[in-house]
Amino acid sequence: DELVVNLTIPSTVTSIGDYAFYRYLGLGSVRIADGVTSIGGASFSHCSGLTSVTIPDSVTSIGDYAFYECRHLEEIEISSSVRYMGQGVFCRCNSLKKIVLPQYLTSVSRLMFYHCVSLEEVILPPSCRTVGKSAFEKCYSLKELYLPETIRTLEDNAFDDCIGLQKLDLPASLETIGDHAFFNCGALRK
Repeated sequence: DELVVNLTIPSTVTSIGDYAFYRYLGLGSVRIADGVTSIGGASFSHCSGLTSVTIPDSVTSIGDYAFYECRHLEEIEISSSVRYMGQGVFCRCNSLKKIVLPQYLTSVSRLMFYHCVSLEEVILPPSCRTVGKSAFEKCYSLKELYLPETIRTLEDNAFDDCIGLQKLDLPASLETIGDHAFFNCGALRK
């Protein structure tokens, strides 16, 4: 498994199963061809050499912890057709700096970006209503985040320990702020 460097998943594949490429340490990049509709849980988890992933328009769901601890993942292109992303999808992706979430995603699931220490920029879609528990916890490099007017709920620990977070405007649509949502966010000024 350490000999694989660049992987193209062909269009004949419709689903990538749970743990399909788990711990393929030498995996450098993944290009998923149009035709795949789902990426299973932990499919690429612990692929520490993985630096880039391209997800096509045919994919509509990404399972729990799909890219968990892909420590060198810097770039990921997610198609706008993705409507579901499970918990912890990018948890502990230490090199991820920027991500644009799909336009129809209604929630940032729990632990989605937990401990993504290099994450600087996240673009949330206008359809987003919930930021899940610990979704951005320990995102030390996140300085600013725009929450769309559709946000209703910030769950417990949503931004816990985001020590670099300086600016976050809370929208008028917000109804619930969970326990410790902004715990240890000492740089927050606005």
